[in-house]
Amino acid sequence: MMPTISIPDDVPLVHLYSPPAWHDEQIIVCNEAGKAALLRLITTGQPQGVCPADGECGELFLVVLATDVANKLHVPYTDEMAQHKSGLYLSDVPQANEQLDPSNTYWVDEEDRDETPPA
Repeated sequence: MMPTISIPDDVPLVHLYSPPAWHDEQIIVCNEAGKAALLRLITTGQPQGVCPADGECGELFLVVLATDVANKLHVPYTDEMAQHKSGLYLSDVPQANEQLDPSNTYWVDEEDRDETPPA
């Protein structure tokens, strides 16, 4: 069992839960400071520092993509039966300030994930 860590009320606590499979819930659990950080993230687009309950804090980002690009992303399901082994990984999508170019988006399989994309 994980030792209990007490996160202060003013620290943004956020847990993001991916759905196990199709049609399952996606859940965000947060304290009030976490809710404020989520609202700032959505309204400003600026990364926010958040922590899960274990105190291992990091940045939370908002990535807005064109629907045709987002539709090609690797699915976020956590249950192996629902995972597709191919799709566009978020790291394959240009950074927010880069121009989306359809010729730069490509499909990868788990096996060739680390290979350089075709030119």
